[in-house]
Amino acid sequence: MIVQGGQVLQPDGTTREQDIRIEAGIITELGSGSDWEDDDFVDARGRLVAPGLINTHCHSNENFFKGCFDNLPLELWLLFSYPLLATPRQTPREIYVRTMLGCIEMLKSGCTTVVDFLYEFPDMTDESVGAAMQAYLDSGMRVLLIVSASDTVYYETTPIAMELLTPELKAKIDAEPIPSAEESLQLTDAVRRRWHGVENRLMVGLGPSGPQRCSDRQLQLSAEYAARHDLHLHIHTLETKMQAYSGHLYYGKTIVEHLSELHFLSPRVSLNHAIWLTEHDIELIAASGASTTHNLLSNFKLGSGISPVPELLARGINVSLGTDGKSSNDSQDMYEVVKTVALVHKTQQPEFTTWLGAAEAWRMGTLGGAKSVGMEGQVGTIAEGQRADLVLFDLATVPFIPLNNPLQQLVYCLSSRSVDTVVVEGQVVVKDGLLTRVNERDLLQEGTELGRSYVSRSEQAFELARGIFPSVAAGYRHAVGQEVGVDRFIGKR
Repeated sequence: MIVQGGQVLQPDGTTREQDIRIEAGIITELGSGSDWEDDDFVDARGRLVAPGLINTHCHSNENFFKGCFDNLPLELWLLFSYPLLATPRQTPREIYVRTMLGCIEMLKSGCTTVVDFLYEFPDMTDESVGAAMQAYLDSGMRVLLIVSASDTVYYETTPIAMELLTPELKAKIDAEPIPSAEESLQLTDAVRRRWHGVENRLMVGLGPSGPQRCSDRQLQLSAEYAARHDLHLHIHTLETKMQAYSGHLYYGKTIVEHLSELHFLSPRVSLNHAIWLTEHDIELIAASGASTTHNLLSNFKLGSGISPVPELLARGINVSLGTDGKSSNDSQDMYEVVKTVALVHKTQQPEFTTWLGAAEAWRMGTLGGAKSVGMEGQVGTIAEGQRADLVLFDLATVPFIPLNNPLQQLVYCLSSRSVDTVVVEGQVVVKDGLLTRVNERDLLQEGTELGRSYVSRSEQAFELARGIFPSVAAGYRHAVGQEVGVDRFIGKR
């Protein structure tokens, strides 16, 4: 295939009119293709051609809960978005359609690769994970699906006020089955054998949910398995002050220090959120080669604080960008994330020569993401030898008129509304703004019906969550009043 006549974004942020030749999903040549012989052309005249963005953290299991919750910090929000009790089971079709809703939104807004940190309740099975994988396969999107794992009872994962938890609710929580570390790895192994490497687009990784939610054995077995099979690990780490307090309470040290002592940290690890980091934590992450994922809009909505991204980048730590889930962000438009990241870190200090801007945010959303998913040197830029993940923007739309600075207009002008064509692994998956491989209209209609049904069926789980709420709220208020050695909130308290 030849992508012909487009203004191709260059590494320095400028553009150059070039043709792009693609063979077997790989960019094989850039230049003038007037003498290239090929039957399959994509007309890119009047289009800006850029690499696809990489969303390195989301949860497709939240897709039916968009717009449901507000003004709740993470630990209280989790009670409703991830109910502990009476969670209604979803059918494989519901999981498939739910996942496809995310694919539609991301692909149409120029995101070609996603890390889906997947939870399924009340339990995960080959069939439930397979339904999500099938959606990614059918949509044409590239995915690193992270199989989540946790082997610790809820009230031992976060410091709640146990005296406010009724004996009846505690008994219900105790009765919930918890997969062992070995059982979780068995599921991961089955998913890896079935899906990893399919069509060069589907990848599988490990997801110990968070250090405080996993036994040391679970963390160590996960790291060993990942090393043995050359897989990546994503883990929620220090998203909130309550988690920072938990580290001192449970381990007598920070959570990152605990992970380091377990020899868990490595270049194959991405620490999701990474907000409440101390100076020593940053040193340990830098020495290990681990990455972090920056989920700014989700962190804003949940009041979690701001990750010290400028300090991380200054230490040579790889930082990628994520939307997080549809219940904590409510949007999976990566261009909203890139723009906000390019803006918000300017507010942290007045010395403008050190500010992050469009170039740094774009790099985190492309090359930073490539490293986080284990595809460094394969995706994230347009060059010979790279995989052909491309987005074509209509230059005749408002965000690009006039075209003064292509990179800065990609970042600051919410250019996702101008997406015309999307190519993943050399295949056109969006054309004229519509997905090419699935019936988008029918899926949206089905998603409306299935989503409403699932939210309605969740009311019993929400009611039980309301009963647990006072004990978690008291624990939250206690934790945020403690000294943890660092402050990542904004403004006065």
